[in-house]
Amino acid sequence: MGFDAEVNELVNCIRPSLDGDLAVANIAALVKRMINPVFPDAEVTGVAHSNLSQGTAYAVAVPEVDVVVAISWSLLSRHLSGRWGQANKQADDRQLDMRKLQKAAIRACTDRLVNTGTCKFRRSAFRDDEPKVILVAPGDRQGIPVNLSVNATTPLHSAALVKESSRIDPRAPELMLLVRRWAKDRGLCHTAKNHLPPYVWSLLAIFYLQVGITSELPRLPPLTEIKTSLRSMWRSGQAVINTKVATAQHDGEAKPASVSVGALFKDFVAFYAQRFDWSSEAVSVRLARRATPDVRLPLHIVLNDDSRTTQVGPSIEDPFNPSCNLGTCMTASSLEHLHQEFKRAHELCSQDESLTCLLVPWAPPIATGPE
Repeated sequence: MGFDAEVNELVNCIRPSLDGDLAVANIAALVKRMINPVFPDAEVTGVAHSNLSQGTAYAVAVPEVDVVVAISWSLLSRHLSGRWGQANKQADDRQLDMRKLQKAAIRACTDRLVNTGTCKFRRSAFRDDEPKVILVAPGDRQGIPVNLSVNATTPLHSAALVKESSRIDPRAPELMLLVRRWAKDRGLCHTAKNHLPPYVWSLLAIFYLQVGITSELPRLPPLTEIKTSLRSMWRSGQAVINTKVATAQHDGEAKPASVSVGALFKDFVAFYAQRFDWSSEAVSVRLARRATPDVRLPLHIVLNDDSRTTQVGPSIEDPFNPSCNLGTCMTASSLEHLHQEFKRAHELCSQDESLTCLLVPWAPPIATGPE
């Protein structure tokens, strides 16, 4: 009974499980075995972001599993030399475009997995910053949707941030799970529709825990130095991160955590719905302070639907690449949807509505023609 009880029950259901981790490890091993004739030097890592047994809205559009194929660029170029055709021959010894090489490698892996009947193809997402394809891997009766990418870093970065933040505040991964589930059910993290990807929603949750809590002192300090060894990640099959976390400076002694995850979620939506200025403030878990964007972070100017006026889009810093603005994917329509959903969630939370009401799957409005 009550919102907190609903949140606790849902979080316990959707948190990654040992069975899910084992299933993802088996999928990664299967992918490695099937692509071995094409890429014998590749390492394959699988990452589960939630419990695979819990069905969600947009499950295929936004999978909860990432499978990353890792192989050196030089070996990729050598293995794919036949796929580049005449254009590659005319390039002489010039370095191949990495993004094209990445896409060619993904196509080669996809062809192998689909043609052998190992996986079913659902769609490609080559316009994303890190191109990938969405496949359905063998699992339960309906299969397990997965993102398949080559030399992608975002899935491992996401897992590393969850691990590091949970070491400091055990509520952090639970809030991230809940935020990502809400964003997914409300149609806010489908990148094909220019929405923020799940990784960014994790950053928003971390940033709130750093600067947004009003009922207690900030629980997460700035993550000032984040260094990853991708080679060790891929070899071990786990997201391993060596992170130095700065000590948060406060006036007075830190209070013990006293706010539930449900209350944190309500304040999370209030923070981004009312207190955070999306046009002038930047989300930076590296700096953990409310301020204008760093000079290295480029602004994203959004063209409004009238094709004449503009607005400043979200400034969301990638802590692994401070000069990368993760908010550049947004358009006027996706930004409007973002604000509408934060407003809706804040109003429902203010009215003490149930979590079930908050997580009603979003559907686009039905277009009505002239009568």
